[in-house]
Parts: sequence; structure tokens; C-alpha cells
Amino acid sequence: MAQPQRAPFPDMTPAHEDALIHSRLMNDERVLRRLAKRFHAVAQSPASSTAREKERESLLDDLAAFQSQLATRALVCDAERRQVLHYEAERKRIEEEQEVLRGELVQLKNELEVEQIAERVNILAPRGELEQSIAGLEEEIASIEAQLEAEQRAMSSRKTAFDVVVSELQTLRLMGKDDPDEEHDGDLPDVPMGEDGEGEGEADDEREEGDDEDDARRKRDTPAAADSTELDEKIDLGAESSAPGTPAPKLNPSARSFKPRQMSELGTSSALEELGPEKEDGEQDEQEQEQGLATDGDIEMGEVVEQSQGSTGHGAPAPGSNEREEGETSPLTPLST
Repeated sequence: MAQPQRAPFPDMTPAHEDALIHSRLMNDERVLRRLAKRFHAVAQSPASSTAREKERESLLDDLAAFQSQLATRALVCDAERRQVLHYEAERKRIEEEQEVLRGELVQLKNELEVEQIAERVNILAPRGELEQSIAGLEEEIASIEAQLEAEQRAMSSRKTAFDVVVSELQTLRLMGKDDPDEEHDGDLPDVPMGEDGEGEGEADDEREEGDDEDDARRKRDTPAAADSTELDEKIDLGAESSAPGTPAPKLNPSARSFKPRQMSELGTSSALEELGPEKEDGEQDEQEQEQGLATDGDIEMGEVVEQSQGSTGHGAPAPGSNEREEGETSPLTPLST
């Protein structure tokens, strides 16, 4: 009789293999194998033997114990299943509580931020006051900018005017300079004065031209000579103001007038008396003039020099400082008829 062929065992998937391994680890099959082996031994023993009855009773006892063991394990599995359900419910409850607490934390955080912002807002001034202060600051800035522009325009105009003044002063300085190439002759010869006074007038004109030339040369040579010329101009103005019946005008140091080289002692004294206050202001300049003139060695006729030492008054002339040559007269001395 031919034995039936077994069907090929299907290939197990990795999941089935894992489940089989897990079941073998969790379930102890040794007791079941032992019981199955004893059952086969009892079944193959003769029926009338007493040993079979004992084996049969022992097998039934083992089966009852195994059955009770299975019932116990079933109860443990049920308890564990219930515990798992309880754990799942507890986990869900905890997750819900976590969600609630997260919402509360977010709400509290928002409340703290709102409180901080409210504190900052309360520290600041109201919106209306801030707008008014901003408007005032803008107006002040506009006024400052306008003032700055006005000051800049004024500064530019002043700079332009100053440049014009400087250019005019430069032009006047160039105009006031004498031509260094221009050279003139010395003093003209004196002309004797006649009875009608014509000779005196011609001699005075010639002396005036010669004086102008000498003054120009002295100005170019030494500054002391220029100061002496200014002193001669002041003396001449004082002499003219001392004429009888003529009011004394206010002296102008910058004005140029007729400068005679010869003056009488009377005219010199009166002129120095009129120029007393001005000579007090320029006493130091006149002392420098005296020192410069003393180095020249010769004193020209008609120049008034104040002694640097031994003078008793500021306006008193030095004795013997003014001398006239024979035949010369002062413009302040009346002509004899």
C-alpha cells in the first residue's frame, strides 16, 4: 500500500517566523509533550493490566493539573489585558491634561506680554501730548533751519563785502605808493621877497614843490621822516587856525595842506599850543622821530624837533629849534608896508 505524499510546507514570511518564535518563548510546551508521551504509552499498554489503570489515573491527574494551570494563565492574561486597557485610558487622560496645560501656559504667556506692554504704554505720555510735542519739535527744527540759512546768507554777503573792502584797500594802497622810478631835483633857490609881496608868493610856491619832493624822498628813506612830515602838517594846521579872527577848526590828521619850511617862533609856539593834546597822544612817536632825525646830523630849517630829554611840557617847543634865514619871513608874520 502506497503511503500518501505530504503537501509541501509553505514558505513562512518574516512576520510568521517572528510570531512563531514569540509563541515558543512565551509558551512552555515541555509539559504538553510529556503528557502527550504518557497518553501514547497508556493507549498502547494492554487493557487488562493493573499498571495501565495506574498510569491512566496518573495521566488524568496530570491533565487536571495542566488544565488548572491553563485556567490560571488565562486569568492572568485577562488581568493583563484589562491592565493594558486601563493604561491606555490613563495615557489618553494624561495627554488630554497635557493639552489643557499647554493651552493654559500659552494663555499665561500672552497675559504676561500684555501686562508688560501695558506697563510701557502707561509709562509713556498720552498720544495727544506726544503729537503736540512732535509738532513743536518740527516747528523748532524748521525755525532753526531758516535761521541757519539766513546766517549763511548773511555770512556770504559779509564775506563778499569784506572781499570788496580788501580789494579797495589794496587798490588805495597801490595808488598811495610813489613811483620808485620818479626822481626829482633838490630844493629850488630862494627868491628874495619884494615890497609888493610877489617874490614871497613865488618863493613859497617853489618851496612847496621842493618840500613835496623832499617829503616823498624822506618817506621812502625812513619811517621817522614820514612821522616828521605828519607833525609838520599838524603844526601848519595849528598855525592857520591861530590867525586872528579865524575860528580853530577841528584837526584832521589825514588831510594834506600847505607845508611851509620856515616858521617864526611866534607861529610855532601858537601851533604847538593848539596841538598840545594831540602831541601828548603821539609823544612816543615824536621821540622816535627825534632819534631818527638826530642820526642824520643836520636839521633842516622849518622842521620842529622836540627834545627827547629835559623837556618840561608836552606842548612847549624846544628853544632855538626854529630859525629863519636872512630875508625869509613866516606866513604868519604880517608884511610891513
